[in-house]
Amino acid sequence: MSMVFKTNGDKSGRGFRIRASHGVRKVVPPQSVNCGALFLNATTHRQFLQSPGYPVRYQRNEDCRWTITASTPNMMVRIEVVDSDIYSGYGYYEDCSYDHVTAYDGTSVVNDILFSWCGPSRPTFQSTGSAVTIYFHTDMSSVKRGFKLSYFETNEPYHCGGTVNITTTDYTTITSPNYPGPYPNHQECSWTIHAQANTNIEAKVRNMGIESTTQCTFDFLEIYDGVQTNSSSAGRLCGDDDANYISFGHIITVRFHSDSSTRNKGFQMQLKAGRFSVSATEEFTASYSNQYIYSPNYPFNYPSNAEVGWKITADEDYIVKVNVIKSRFEASFGCTSDYVEAFNGPDSNAPSLGRWCGKSEPIKRSSGPVMFLKFKSDSSDVDRGFKIQYTNEYSYHAPVLESDVGAIVGGTLGGVFSLILIISVIVIIIYKHGQRTTATNRQVQYTVGQVPVINQFGQAQITTAMPPTSFTASPTYTAAAQGAAMPASGYTNAEELPNKY
Repeated sequence: MSMVFKTNGDKSGRGFRIRASHGVRKVVPPQSVNCGALFLNATTHRQFLQSPGYPVRYQRNEDCRWTITASTPNMMVRIEVVDSDIYSGYGYYEDCSYDHVTAYDGTSVVNDILFSWCGPSRPTFQSTGSAVTIYFHTDMSSVKRGFKLSYFETNEPYHCGGTVNITTTDYTTITSPNYPGPYPNHQECSWTIHAQANTNIEAKVRNMGIESTTQCTFDFLEIYDGVQTNSSSAGRLCGDDDANYISFGHIITVRFHSDSSTRNKGFQMQLKAGRFSVSATEEFTASYSNQYIYSPNYPFNYPSNAEVGWKITADEDYIVKVNVIKSRFEASFGCTSDYVEAFNGPDSNAPSLGRWCGKSEPIKRSSGPVMFLKFKSDSSDVDRGFKIQYTNEYSYHAPVLESDVGAIVGGTLGGVFSLILIISVIVIIIYKHGQRTTATNRQVQYTVGQVPVINQFGQAQITTAMPPTSFTASPTYTAAAQGAAMPASGYTNAEELPNKY
């Protein structure tokens, strides 16, 4: 190391004292020949820096450093990575142990690390002072396309989030920090999304990857319908399921939070303004694989005063089976507030297969190839809603309508007791006939021509045969005969038969 001390003739001062000692650290390798200029100047206009060979491929065993400096000491340098394809070893880009890019907060690689990335990560960060140093390293392993970043100077502190204005023409995209990850720990990002006053907002959450917990208590994405400070949350999202959200008004707040533990790739949200409605009817075709229907805005809270229908059609010779996987509604007596109802046909005019609310998770089957589902919410409490699985099922599983259960049970009991009555009458007749036959066999029967001879018991022989007895079978009972009397027994209540008999 060389040091130079220089003074001019204006003033004199106390001077300085420096202690020099031996230190051990990693030696910075020399600059590769393909890196280009070592020193770059940032301005308020966006400029770009890319790895050698971009966008085709970089070389193995390369080491490049670039120091980017702002125009004045009170300005800072902001970096936005717009493209990144850096080898990370089988898709694992959390530790970046192979090829990587590291940003240092200052003019040297011995300064504090601002950020390090590899794989497809596209971070945004900013220096605390007037300079930042970018260091790019590749080893002997595979090579990729490389990276491209933009840089410019600013005097505004950096934080994730901000105000986003959207239009009705194109989708605007926001992402979690360093998307597609891993997002940093201890993040608290907030975006306020504004649309035109006479519109509302559609938000599509795609390519999710947020640490998953039961109540989304660690890392989560949260949406507020309105400005966060004066509105209630529409719900939290974590895990890896995509989601759609339609706002009530023209402003929403999106909040992303991460704690100190697990990191993942984060989220990507597409935003568009328009006149979107959650009240509609959609048509789906059931197949042999499981498919799903969700309540509006699921897993965020469903809106008030919504009415949505789904017509589900199965293949020929098949019926529709629906299985409620998750259910969280406002619970009410008779499910008169918020509910889902299934119908055995193409619309809500078909016979009902029953409705449910609260935390009920029933299974419903149609009798034919079509089922209709209707969801309705009122103006009071809202909750997370439902997730319903639907599929084809072979038609030998005929459904039982809830309104027909009493008729079927009553008709079945009537038929059983009628059968018992018939068997009992036959037994009695056989028993009596047997008694008469025994008495006749005890007589000494003599006949002279057609004149009966008095036997030893002083009785005439019985010659008149008993005519054959005929029986009328009880009528067949169907669901339509519910509550009808049983003519074969004469009883008006099937439950009286065992006691009277």
